[in-house]
Amino acid sequence: MVVGLGPAGLELTPPGSIEALRSAPRSFARTANHLAAQQLSADPAFGSLSFFDHLYQSERSFEEVYTAIAETLVAAASAAGSVAYAVPGSPLVLERTVELLREDPRVEA
Repeated sequence: MVVGLGPAGLELTPPGSIEALRSAPRSFARTANHLAAQQLSADPAFGSLSFFDHLYQSERSFEEVYTAIAETLVAAASAAGSVAYAVPGSPLVLERTVELLREDPRVEA
């Protein structure tokens, strides 16, 4: 499941997004550079949230970063049964990783 974190902190994050991240077998966020993601990862009651910031340093282009994120998410979902993936703002606004996931035949809509 792909969810949006909204524009700022948890007070502006849709409750359904928080619940999806809490209940998924594995939860990911595109970046830790978002207030809501930081607040969730700092909450000991939340559990684990994995980030992809390291890929921005290791890959040569943004397209390689986004492809690596999509591949990691597909592999994790295959292993865990499902995952939750959070992006800043809305998943439908300028999110290349979401486009790649929606185009991938291995991903259920």
